[in-house]
Amino acid sequence: MAVPVLLGLRLAITPLVLAVAATAVAAQIFWFCYGTLLNDYWDQDIDRHHPFGQTVFTEGYFTEKEKRGLIRFFALLALVCELPLFAYIALAHASKAADVLLYAVYLSAGFTAATAYSLPPVHAKKRLLGPMYTLLLVYVMGFLRFALVFGGWNFVVLNGQYILGICWFLYIDHMITSATLKDIPDACADQKGGARTVPLVLGFRPALDLSVAFLAMTMGTGVLFVLLGWLHWWFLLTYPGVLCYFYLYREMNEWISEVSRDKGYFSKVPLRKKFLVYGYIMNWGVWIPCFMLAFDSRLLF
Repeated sequence: MAVPVLLGLRLAITPLVLAVAATAVAAQIFWFCYGTLLNDYWDQDIDRHHPFGQTVFTEGYFTEKEKRGLIRFFALLALVCELPLFAYIALAHASKAADVLLYAVYLSAGFTAATAYSLPPVHAKKRLLGPMYTLLLVYVMGFLRFALVFGGWNFVVLNGQYILGICWFLYIDHMITSATLKDIPDACADQKGGARTVPLVLGFRPALDLSVAFLAMTMGTGVLFVLLGWLHWWFLLTYPGVLCYFYLYREMNEWISEVSRDKGYFSKVPLRKKFLVYGYIMNWGVWIPCFMLAFDSRLLF
């Protein structure tokens, strides 16, 4: 995700720049681990009875004290990684104070969203469509991190339309899977935990239709960006990969039909594993990297 930013700023790829980029990646990963483990900690009662298997916190590997310590450990690792990023902003940016303050606001917002998703009393997962304004910002926050660390306030403002366009693609691409396909087979456990996900609020088939709609929106956005000259034409060569979604939709449709007849069918179909293989590989392994590499960074200044 750093590629468009670095190329747009015409930064020389020095050891310092590479080190800062690597530190930013590490910080994002550690915050992701913090949020995931925090969610697993508060969902232990649900995960013990999840039809698709338990988590590391429910398998008996850790005591309660060790579980809390592990969560704090990853938060500490993330904070340690953030310190050199603040130092780089303070040393390398022209608008030092403004950019440091903006990055602090960004960091506070990300930490709040990651924590509020699981932590009582907020527990956004149990609020109306809570994951859509917390969990699904992971991609967006990852990209904004690089824009703020390397470019700062001026870069974001001067390239506002492009930044928003990139964030929009990242968000709707994530919506294809995480807000719908993943949550449909998870609905049994989510319902026990009081979550208010898209399938539980709208129903299984409307959620599946919504996933199809977001797939169409994502593909349409990509085509539009190519026509506008934002993306190089070769980005469209990734589109045959969406066939994996059609396979998942067919499987999901059959699964929903079986579940409507037999609630016990939740535990009889390894659909979630197929989703993890096909959906995540297409998103994280193909579309997002290719989108970033295909973005015409000459448009940025």
